Amino acid sequence: MKKTLGLLFWLMTGLLLHAQKRDEIVIRDTRKISRLEIPRPVTDSLEKKFPDANTIQYYQTATAAAKNGWIIVSSNARAKWPNEQTIYYTAAFKLNDYQYYNLYNKKGELLKYKCEMKKGRSPYQVRQAVSKLSGTFPGYALTGNRCYKVVHMDSRNVYYEVTVQKDANIKYLYYSANGQLVKVKE
Repeated sequence: MKKTLGLLFWLMTGLLLHAQKRDEIVIRDTRKISRLEIPRPVTDSLEKKFPDANTIQYYQTATAAAKNGWIIVSSNARAKWPNEQTIYYTAAFKLNDYQYYNLYNKKGELLKYKCEMKKGRSPYQVRQAVSKLSGTFPGYALTGNRCYKVVHMDSRNVYYEVTVQKDANIKYLYYSANGQLVKVKE
C-alpha cells in the first residue's frame, strides 16, 4: 500500500510538473558577468572537465553564499550582491539535456556542482523519504519542477536537494542517497 501511494505521489507530481512552465533560475547572492570577467583558470577548468558544455552563463558568487548554501531558486527570489571581493565563480550550463551549476574558486578548482535531476531520477530511497514529507514537515509541499544532485568535490559527498514550501515559508531539504535527511536550510 505504501509503495502504491508513493508511486501515485510521484506520478501526480510528474504530471503537475510537466504541465508547469519552467521557471527562470536565480542563484542567490550572485551577479551575472561575461566570460571576459572570469579568471582564466576557471574557464580552463570548465573547458577541460566539461568540453561539450553549451549555453554557458557566468556569475560572480559572494563568499557568504558559497560557504553558506549556494542556493539556486526561481526567478521570483531577489538576488543581492554584498560589498566584498569575489573569490568564487559559478558557471551554469547545459550538458546532455541536464542543467549544471558549478562552483569554482578563483584558482579554477571545482568545489561543488549541482545537476538538475529529471523527475523520478533520484534514488529510490530519496523518493520514498520525500513521499513521507507530510509526516516530517506538516503542511509543506514540494515546489517547482526541480530536484538537484549536489556533489561536494573535496569530500565526494552526494546529496539530493528538494525545495518545499508552506505558505511563504521555503525550506531546502538535503537527503543522502539512502534517504536520510541530513540538512535543512531556510
